[in-house]
Amino acid sequence: MGRIPKPWFRNDRKAWFVTIQGKRYNLGPKKAEAFQRFHELMAAPVKPGKISVFEVMDEFLEWNLNHRAKGTYQFYQDRLKRYAQDTTDMPCSELRPFHVQRWLDGKDWGPTFKAGVVATIKRCFNWAVRQGYLITSPVQFLEKPKSARRDTPVTRDEYEAILANINSSDPFFDLVVFSWETGSRPQESLRFTKNHVDASKRRIVMKNPKARGPQWRVLHLTNKAMEIVNRRAEENAEGPVFRNTLGTTWTTNACTCRFRVLAPKIGRTVALYDFRHAFGTDMLKSGVDPLTVAELMGHTNVKMLMETYQHISQDAEYMQRQVEKRS
Repeated sequence: MGRIPKPWFRNDRKAWFVTIQGKRYNLGPKKAEAFQRFHELMAAPVKPGKISVFEVMDEFLEWNLNHRAKGTYQFYQDRLKRYAQDTTDMPCSELRPFHVQRWLDGKDWGPTFKAGVVATIKRCFNWAVRQGYLITSPVQFLEKPKSARRDTPVTRDEYEAILANINSSDPFFDLVVFSWETGSRPQESLRFTKNHVDASKRRIVMKNPKARGPQWRVLHLTNKAMEIVNRRAEENAEGPVFRNTLGTTWTTNACTCRFRVLAPKIGRTVALYDFRHAFGTDMLKSGVDPLTVAELMGHTNVKMLMETYQHISQDAEYMQRQVEKRS
């Protein structure tokens, strides 16, 4: 991607200069006045059609870094970086949907990940239109792939098989058990710290990473989960509680790699998120009311819960047991 413009001092000219959109500006000899002029130039609207694709992406990321949560910025950065690394820059006026589509077709990513990439690119250029960098989005008509719903909760047999193939002293063992016991989102279990733990009430309280819902996320802990948290928090008093054998923070990609290694032992590849689905499914099947389940899982409302766990209706044995209850 293009670099963010920065002023520099030329000794031979005894003046500050900056290059913006390929044009060099003399900002004058005095630093304070030069930087004031620089900020004025950066704040001025860019002439539509002259800005490049990578420059728009850079501006979009810079804005998100200053106005959105760190996780949101990192999400967008990862997706846009993938596109920038595989393609060459061009003026936005020349970009067409087929450029992105052909690049995307060459990737073996799943439909859900591809949908996220397309959503990020479209959001980037829609932002550029709202900010005045562009008149219209060049990818306005780029079609977003339909995300595949992952209705694959881990079963109890699979859970036990996973634990049987992980050494109990392995840090990954505790992460798996914690995920099973709490129904936490991966980004929650991988980022909470000792400071988030409210031991007196056996819970974890942290800022909600899903900004659309409640501002605070509360994870209620079982005895087993609380024991794991206490032990790991003692070992890792600073930063995320869950660490790998090297002492570094777990990532979702690292977890996925571990589950791929275990796949032959359990018959399929699972993801950390599947433990959350298992938690919700088991709660509903055991008779816990939907409102309580929604609250325990951090859903904004019961409707979202019902849409996410409608796969329960496909469990014929469970549905039969429910209808028999009336007899």
